[in-house]
Amino acid sequence: MPNQGTKFDTIRLDPRGAVCGVWLALPQKLNALDLRMREELRRAMEILGESEEVRAIVLMGEGENFCAGGDIRSMEGIEPGAGRRRVRRVGRLVRKMREIPQPIIAAVDGVATGAGLGLALASDLIIASNRARFAVGQTRIGLAPDMALTRTLPLRIGWSRAMEMMLTGKFVDAQTALEWGLINRMVVSENLAEEAFAWAEQIAQAPPLVLSMIKEAMERFPMELTEALDMEAALQAIAFSTEDFQEGRKAFLEKRKPVFKGR
Repeated sequence: MPNQGTKFDTIRLDPRGAVCGVWLALPQKLNALDLRMREELRRAMEILGESEEVRAIVLMGEGENFCAGGDIRSMEGIEPGAGRRRVRRVGRLVRKMREIPQPIIAAVDGVATGAGLGLALASDLIIASNRARFAVGQTRIGLAPDMALTRTLPLRIGWSRAMEMMLTGKFVDAQTALEWGLINRMVVSENLAEEAFAWAEQIAQAPPLVLSMIKEAMERFPMELTEALDMEAALQAIAFSTEDFQEGRKAFLEKRKPVFKGR
């Protein structure tokens, strides 16, 4: 479990048993993703990724919004070299979110624009409130999409719809996002946190190694058939040798709920 004394300036860790909440904690700035928040998020994901107790993560924004994108006030006078380094730094956050073994559920209320949309899409699942709105905000201020949006967005909603969002910067409401497959679930705003943590707790009951295997496999999507079958054989060979598989098999035969220990 993360150290209860771990302190950050722009985010807040909220351990709840096998689930840990990570809250973006700059509601007065609509949780804009400034440089400090990006580094603190990366560090938090690194800490959680090394935890054997945490089996699922919920990523949320304090206040009435998830994340309004990058901090535009910090972008004045950026030279090309500095701009490239800035984007590469945030790329490390995206990479860390995809690399850690725990599934991440983004719980989106209000706006998720630009880097905020990228942050949500770097998660494994997205649950959103009925008042959530999504946009590729970079387009509207003269920047190109980043935060891996050119990969994650078309993988979620298809090339045509992703192009429309990127070229126009249009907002997509929660109902449309659900229909397009941009989000997995939609709930009323008042129940968002409760539903997100309950979903994470349900997922956290699965074998941790299997959860990490699923993340590893899906990160390679799409794959050729031979590659997919070879990878599944390699991963399953490991799974067959775990104590959790023996427990799962025994619990199935005994008609009881399995207790997985991550071994």
